Amino acid sequence: MSSESASNRERLLELDPPRGAARAQYEQALQQLFEQRLSRFERLRYVLLAAAGAIMALGLGSLALTEPATTPAATRIALGVLAAMGATWFLVAWRLVRRGSVHLVADRRRIAGIVFLFAVLQCGFFAWISWQRTDALTGLFVGGVMLVIAGVGYVVQHVREAELRTREQILRAALAGLSA
Repeated sequence: MSSESASNRERLLELDPPRGAARAQYEQALQQLFEQRLSRFERLRYVLLAAAGAIMALGLGSLALTEPATTPAATRIALGVLAAMGATWFLVAWRLVRRGSVHLVADRRRIAGIVFLFAVLQCGFFAWISWQRTDALTGLFVGGVMLVIAGVGYVVQHVREAELRTREQILRAALAGLSA
């Protein structure tokens, strides 16, 4: 959706190109609207998230691979999924730290999607376990709660995207007023 919006924006600007200063002002306003520079605190937070993800991926991944054959398959699967989750968080956080900014649509949508995906996997895992053992129903309840929270976060992200798109259209209208 963001690439579609970007291509539509470019086509509109090609049809009615604004004057040089107005276009530069529009591009700068769009950059400020969609890209948020990371402060020192935010950068540190993402570095810590990347480090935690790497530790989680390496530690749990090695456990999943090296545990004795007597370890149940469910435990190995859980360790593997948690290692994948750590690796995913490492990659996302490291990418944001390297870039030094967060794209308020693309990056936050990606993060909301990751959280939702792993909540679905967690809920599915606990459903599978509780099918075999009745004492795992608490885990299924917790997984369901996490799934609801992740779903709400996903919906909130889409509402924020709609708000940003509205601001973009307001900027476009203001640019049209400057060009006229």
